Amino acid sequence: MSVIVLGSINMDVVMRVAELPRPGETVNALDQQLYPGGKGANQAIASARAGAPTTILGAVGEDEYGSGLRRNLEENGVDTRHLVTLSGSPTGQAAITVSKAGENMIVVLPGANYRYEQPQAGGVEEIGLSKSTVRLTQFEMPLAEIEKFFRPSGEGTGVRILNPAPALPEGRYLFDLSDIIIVNETELAVYADVPVEQTQAQDSAVALARSLMTRPEQWVIVTLGAQGAIVISAEEEIAVQGSPAEVVDTTGAGDCFCGALAAQLCECTPIQDAVTFANIAAGIAVTRHGAGPSMPTRQEVINQACLSAR
Repeated sequence: MSVIVLGSINMDVVMRVAELPRPGETVNALDQQLYPGGKGANQAIASARAGAPTTILGAVGEDEYGSGLRRNLEENGVDTRHLVTLSGSPTGQAAITVSKAGENMIVVLPGANYRYEQPQAGGVEEIGLSKSTVRLTQFEMPLAEIEKFFRPSGEGTGVRILNPAPALPEGRYLFDLSDIIIVNETELAVYADVPVEQTQAQDSAVALARSLMTRPEQWVIVTLGAQGAIVISAEEEIAVQGSPAEVVDTTGAGDCFCGALAAQLCECTPIQDAVTFANIAAGIAVTRHGAGPSMPTRQEVINQACLSAR
């Protein structure tokens, strides 16, 4: 089996500050760094580093950022043969402000990501999608392209994982095409149309997660940061303990979780064990700076799991 990620590819322009600015406030940055990012690229790198054969579908601009990001994906073991370069559109960028506490604020320029179109001849099957493939995507790509990516085809759909982030209520119709939906508490609140406070009690979060389901065989995973995650089906809920970590930067932690989970499901790992692996991977990622560069290897996750078990 393999993992195919449809997703965004951005250059992250990261500024570190003592505290995040309030509305209307100007603060001085402590430093600035450029990091490879974009939810799609982050998830693809997380999947590849976790050991899964991984291909990315997406677009970059015909600029220095684009060539550098393509090279970075390749160096991390991601197949970029279906990554297109578009003229007349810049590579996606994200302006990220990170506080000393590891909290962040992000503004994204979609650029080439929003101009991406999948191949017409043969559709997504032309690139090897089949019933043995894990498909993973997020909401930093055109919704119409996500629909094409998830639509059933002759050989079946494989496992379709949707991380509907950033939260876009107009994209909720795609839940019906998803087998696994991954949301954090904020995203769950948006899609359930409730205040975020209502997602913070487990019983309430479980009920709200079930309200997102459109088919009995679906799973919803609610990520809770350091508290772990809840894995929810129509008939059961499983609380998976978090992985304690000294937080440096939370940027990309959710992407790490999604990519690591996809890699585990690619190996037919039971979902509870896959979520445990993904939690440990995300716990490692938050101890490092940047998004793409913070993704741990499979061996690092295994080593951390062994340490935690002692």
